Amino acid sequence: MGVKPASNKRMQQKSTIFLRLAQIFASADASRYVDKDWVSLLRMAVLVGAIAVLFGTGCTRHVQIESIGYTIVDSYPVPKDAYYKYPREAAVTPRDAERGPFLVGFFKSDVDLSSIAESKGMHHLGYNLFQCPEPAPHEYSFSNDRVFELSREDSARLGSPGEEDTFKLYIPLNLHETIERSPFLRGPEEETLVADGIRARGLCLDVRAGAMTGFALRSNTVMLPVSIENSPLRVSGILPGAEVE
Repeated sequence: MGVKPASNKRMQQKSTIFLRLAQIFASADASRYVDKDWVSLLRMAVLVGAIAVLFGTGCTRHVQIESIGYTIVDSYPVPKDAYYKYPREAAVTPRDAERGPFLVGFFKSDVDLSSIAESKGMHHLGYNLFQCPEPAPHEYSFSNDRVFELSREDSARLGSPGEEDTFKLYIPLNLHETIERSPFLRGPEEETLVADGIRARGLCLDVRAGAMTGFALRSNTVMLPVSIENSPLRVSGILPGAEVE
C-alpha cells in the first residue's frame, strides 16, 4: 500500500526543482532571468507550486477494496448515515437520476478510507461507475456518488468484519436514465459508447478521493456481479452467490 517508490523519487526531483526556482525568484536579482514585469507574478506562481509539491501534489494512495455482498433496496439513505469529508446538505441529497431502486454494494478495505480522506483534507470520498474494463470518455466516468457507513442492521446481517474498514455504495438500477442524465458525457455518441460497453463487458466501479494539494486516493477496479437488461438498459438482478440474505 501507499505511494510507490518511483512516485517518491519523482516527488523528490520535483521538490528540488521547485525549491531551486523558488530561491531564484525570491532573490533580489530575479530580473536577470525573466523580464522585470513578470517577476512578481512568477514569484507567486513558483512559490505556490513549491508549497503544493512539498505537501503532496501528484501523490496517489492506492488502496484495495473487496466486495462482501449485494442487495437491492427501494430508497436512498438519509444524510446521517453518510460519512463524508464535508457533509453539507447538498452533498448527501440524491440527484434526479438517483431515484430508486438501488443496488447496494457492501465492501471492505484494509485501510480506513474516511480517516485517510480527513487527514489529507480531501474534498470528496466516493465511487466512480463505468463500463468494464475501461473508464468512460472522461475522468469522472458516467456516474458517481458518495461512500456510506454501514448501519447497525447492515453489520448484524454481514457479521463482524474484524479489523477491516467496511462501507456501502448505492448504485442506481436504471442505467439508461443515469447515462442519459450524466453531466460527464457529451451527447448521444458518448452515451451510446458507454451503454454498448456495459452490454458487452459489464459494469465496474472504483473508489476515489482527492485534495486541493493534488493528493489522491484510488482503489482497484471491481466488476459488479449483476445481470444487465438491454432495453431499457438497467441492472436486472444480482448473480448467484453474491446476494446478501
